[in-house]
Amino acid sequence: MPIADLTRQRLARAALEHFTTRGYETTTTAEIARKAGVSEGAIYRHFTGKQQLLNDLYQASARWATEVLQQAEAGGGTPRERLARLAQALTLGAGREPAVVRLFFLQHHGDLLDQESRDAARQFHEGGVAQRRVACARPVVVARVGRKRRRRRPGVGWGMERDRRRTVGLTDG
Repeated sequence: MPIADLTRQRLARAALEHFTTRGYETTTTAEIARKAGVSEGAIYRHFTGKQQLLNDLYQASARWATEVLQQAEAGGGTPRERLARLAQALTLGAGREPAVVRLFFLQHHGDLLDQESRDAARQFHEGGVAQRRVACARPVVVARVGRKRRRRRPGVGWGMERDRRRTVGLTDG
């Protein structure tokens, strides 16, 4: 692998770590360069600036999440089985690369994202989450049943676990 590619990877890794632990706004290019073991000018040989670094990292995170979602769907099975595969893959990914998961799922980047990054996020959401292909089959029925049950028995303290088991049983079909 060429040295330029290794430097770019080190810069990306350092930026990912700083962005997800300290935040984008408080991270400086000098800190990223120091963490990567290169001069600050090296950042500008590989990226136009800190914002492009963020967008490249965000797009890579979105591609990973979309791939995980597609693999969960491709396995077939009931909605519960697909959701379980998705949850397991995301949990494994979070264990291996927590910063990638944090960057894509937990941090809000708003106006910092370019159009390509927004398109990558939209592709993930359109890939199954927004269409509820992986989620439960009948979410409206589940919500209605849950509320109705609570209204009918106001004095009885239904535990969260019992409600969850009842509603999950309804979503299998």
